[in-house]
Amino acid sequence: MESLKNFFHYTRPERNGALVLVLLCIALALAPRLIPLFSPAQALDFSADLAIADSLAQDAEAAAIDLAASAELFPFDPNTASKEELMRLGLRERTAGSIVNYRSKGGQFRKKEDLQKIYTLSEEEYLRLAPYIRIAGAATKAAAAPRSYTLFPFDPNTATMEELESLGLPENVVRAITRFREKGGKYRRKEDLQKIYTLSEADYRRIEPYIAIASQGAIPTVALDMPSSYDAPETVSIDINRAGEEEWQRLRGIGPAYSARIVKFRDALGGFASIEQVAETRGLPDSTFQRIRLQLRPSPIFRPLSINVVSAEALAAHPYIDRRSAEAVVAYRNNHGPFRHADDLRKVYALKPEVLEKLGPYLVFE
Repeated sequence: MESLKNFFHYTRPERNGALVLVLLCIALALAPRLIPLFSPAQALDFSADLAIADSLAQDAEAAAIDLAASAELFPFDPNTASKEELMRLGLRERTAGSIVNYRSKGGQFRKKEDLQKIYTLSEEEYLRLAPYIRIAGAATKAAAAPRSYTLFPFDPNTATMEELESLGLPENVVRAITRFREKGGKYRRKEDLQKIYTLSEADYRRIEPYIAIASQGAIPTVALDMPSSYDAPETVSIDINRAGEEEWQRLRGIGPAYSARIVKFRDALGGFASIEQVAETRGLPDSTFQRIRLQLRPSPIFRPLSINVVSAEALAAHPYIDRRSAEAVVAYRNNHGPFRHADDLRKVYALKPEVLEKLGPYLVFE
């Protein structure tokens, strides 16, 4: 009995060792469940989350680039532009909404840099739009500078933007007048034009005698109020190939913009071969051309095309022929000899018949 008792008796060091051994066995049994908690799998999952977030950011950036690429850039006033107009400029719906909300809470953009207060507007978007920001009243120096203009009777319900600009109206006023019409508005009395809040009292008083609304009857007589530089239609007659920009501006509906375009187009042609060619000027409304048509005098062109000596570059500079056709004409000439008459040019297959017909008055065969 005493020997059995001695067999199960352990000293303190032996008992401590047994306890450590039991704890070690427990640890080994739990190891398969504990090890995954300390493995790099969690770090891998976190890396995957970062990859997803980075992908989403790239998709958002690509969407912003696509939006900017399809944008329609035009002058705008952030204090008056609608949400739809802001989105047409390439702004995201959230950013456009932020600008409109800022205004609805009493905010106002006093200078173009104020647009940077919109925290959802990125630096890239601001730099893209900055050249087109027009804030009414901000450019005091520009407003104070005298503007060249021509006064003539006009109907605000039908006048084109070019005609309104010819009257000396600021760009933001012209846009406001046409925008009012596009939304279904109609000017029934001349006083209705004062609804355009960007139109200054001085500008309204200046153009008021010339407002001729069709529903009110005949065009008003304003001869006593005409500026000294204004001529009645029957007293103005200009040479289409010799008149300068200032002479063109003496015609009703022809302001600085139209006159510059007409002269530039004429110089590129080498002169107008007929009065009808004036109507081809970019942006010139047919109504304006028909109004001035009887006041135009034809004259010979001043720069003909010597088709047998002209280079491909000089020929391609003419508005009526493109580079490919010009090179084909010169190549044919080099291979087959000089052109003797217009029919020879019909052998150049790259030269379309309608192009040859328009070029005909300018061609000289030497």
